[in-house]
Amino acid sequence: MNNNIKNMNQMKNTVIFFSIVLVMTSCLKMNDNIKEYLDRGEINYIGKVDSAFALSGKERIIFKWKMNADPRIENCVIYWNNYRDSVSFRISDLEVDKAGYFTAELRIAEGTYIFNMFHTGSKGHRSVREELTGRSYGTQFEQTLTNLMLSSTFFDGKDLTIKWIAAGNTVTGIRVTYTDADGNKQTEIFDPLDNEAFLPDFDPHQPLFYSTEHLPELAVDKFFAPTIEKMIDPVVEIPKQTWVAYTLPTDFPINDWYTMSKMWDNSFGEFCMTNGSYTSLPLWFTWDMGKKVKLSRLKIWPRYDSNDDKWRDGHAKKFELYGSLEEPTPDGSWECWTPLGRFECVNPKPELATPWTDPELIDLARAGFDFDFVPDEFADPSVTVRYIRIKVTERFEPTTIFRIMFSQITFWGEMVR
Repeated sequence: MNNNIKNMNQMKNTVIFFSIVLVMTSCLKMNDNIKEYLDRGEINYIGKVDSAFALSGKERIIFKWKMNADPRIENCVIYWNNYRDSVSFRISDLEVDKAGYFTAELRIAEGTYIFNMFHTGSKGHRSVREELTGRSYGTQFEQTLTNLMLSSTFFDGKDLTIKWIAAGNTVTGIRVTYTDADGNKQTEIFDPLDNEAFLPDFDPHQPLFYSTEHLPELAVDKFFAPTIEKMIDPVVEIPKQTWVAYTLPTDFPINDWYTMSKMWDNSFGEFCMTNGSYTSLPLWFTWDMGKKVKLSRLKIWPRYDSNDDKWRDGHAKKFELYGSLEEPTPDGSWECWTPLGRFECVNPKPELATPWTDPELIDLARAGFDFDFVPDEFADPSVTVRYIRIKVTERFEPTTIFRIMFSQITFWGEMVR
């Protein structure tokens, strides 16, 4: 019994001994694994790049980061392309702005990059990494930019006014290049918030070039959308603000209430109507546009609000237009007038006995009648005119009340200065 207890104690001591030896051996191996780092001593990092951000430019990136007070910092090294490319900036060579930020510029091809920034010192000290993303813009980016859309152009015979649709948030300007009347190239950049630009002495026979200037978010350079070349059509709707009646002795009288000015007030609710009765045509009346123009197109509307006066009564069927640049002779003669064109409002359903009751013909008359000024043996619409005389030679339903009515009349052409 005693021998068994003794043997058990010996086995227990043996197990304990070998366990201690195994633990000590393992510890020695662990020391071997960290010996390299222990031999280095304590790692002493210098101050890291702080509050860094990147600003985009044209094939360049501007880096900004907060100045660090650590005196051991001598350089800032920036890596990209998985550490295959790098650049080093000496801190003493960099300027510090009022907010305490360093600024460094990197010329780099267009693209988006991930950068790793480190502060370094002469004794091998190095900071921990600061990672940020930056983008460099270039030609490919500019090709994606859009131009503002022109909403209208108006050439008054000397100067051009262009208007555009409201700009987006990145738009900072509109660059416009044109040729003036003396053949000189003119370039100006306009504020997009103005929504229009005035180009003096514009030559409509030469193209207009324009491009929209953009400043992307977090960018230091401005970029232009692809330039658009545009020929400006000098033909415009002739303004009516200066139109006034110019009654001559041979003109047919106009109603005191339904005056001639109602023919160009852009209101379809009323109309111009001749006054009194007459037994035969033609009849005519005259007005002054107050501007010199070359006419190319016109549109008339018969009385708009009453169907009974469409295709009958006061609806002019055939009429002629005359123009004069000079002030007409006071006696009302035709001495100074040049024929501009003969025109006819055509009824596409002449077989109808009462065309003024036909819905399609009513809609046709309400839409107005368009005519072009075309030169022929009778007319020379190429002349510059200021005064207009309209002569009605035939009307629909000639057996009814003798009167002529126009709701509106509009001209298109080139303004002459």
